[in-house]
Amino acid sequence: MALFAAGPLGAQTVHGVLVDEDARPVPGALVVLIYPGGAADRGAMTDARGSFTLVAALPGRYTVRAERTGYQTAEVVIDLAAGETEEVRLATALQVFVLPTVDVVGESPCTVRPGRGMAAYALWDEARKALRSAAFLQDAERVQYTVRTYRSHIVMATGRMRRQSDDPRRVTGRPFQTLAPAELASRGYVRPDGDSVGFYGPDAQALLSDEFLDTHCLYVDPDAADRHTVGLAFEPVRRRGVVDIRGVLRFSRRTGELRAVEYEYTEPGGSARPMPAGGSVEFLRLAGGGWVITRWHIRATNIARRTDWAQRGQQVQTVTDVHESGGEVTEVALVPEPGAP
Repeated sequence: MALFAAGPLGAQTVHGVLVDEDARPVPGALVVLIYPGGAADRGAMTDARGSFTLVAALPGRYTVRAERTGYQTAEVVIDLAAGETEEVRLATALQVFVLPTVDVVGESPCTVRPGRGMAAYALWDEARKALRSAAFLQDAERVQYTVRTYRSHIVMATGRMRRQSDDPRRVTGRPFQTLAPAELASRGYVRPDGDSVGFYGPDAQALLSDEFLDTHCLYVDPDAADRHTVGLAFEPVRRRGVVDIRGVLRFSRRTGELRAVEYEYTEPGGSARPMPAGGSVEFLRLAGGGWVITRWHIRATNIARRTDWAQRGQQVQTVTDVHESGGEVTEVALVPEPGAP
């Protein structure tokens, strides 16, 4: 989703500031220009003074929307004439997180694209704030990471494990690579890759995408909760001809902040693959308010099929090898926006 490309010089400009109920600046909020109909045009993060600058590609009527985890969403509608510079002031307030109750209606609580009034909406709304911030910082290449990655291989029959760690390296943008959301949705998360099989996981862009929301349903899952977190579960909405994922987004019970996404791969028929095939992505809110990915891993399995004559010739699947790859961010630095002092 290339929502935040830079605009041309001399175009319509919006200068603004985001403040709280005590008129104090709110840094680290994501501010976007939105066309009528809901399409995002440009984005920026507020600085330590709560200030931001947006450049619109075309004149017209826009909604300026600011959001940060833990704060209410603030927005204002403006009309931008050709070549005009508009000054705006947005006001927000701290938002107390209230754990939603679980109301199961009918036989399934699973809902595609949760709307207001549903138990899943409060959690998904907080997730979107974190995911949009992480996606924006990555797309705009505003984050530079120091990353340490590893790979391991376990032979199940012997229990032997071989692990290889790479030297730390600097990465700008995404700490790990995956496929585009449309490709994940249409071709699946597991696919042949030459002589091997590629296993892919979702990043912030994939979880935010229309393709993910159209092919997965969301519900508050009490079984996915623990003492510190509450879970927003997701699963494929229908049986599809590709390997998909199901899992849970974990939120802090105290603050409502997104902590991690855990998932497992599902077979085309909807059942889970033999464990432990899956992965996780962990998130962290920076001191300035932005969100980044801090740790991730993917476990992939090799499966052998054999005929079990003791079970009347049934086909039995067993895991022969487990491959794991992942990484950890050891240092994060924000890259100043072009033209910033």
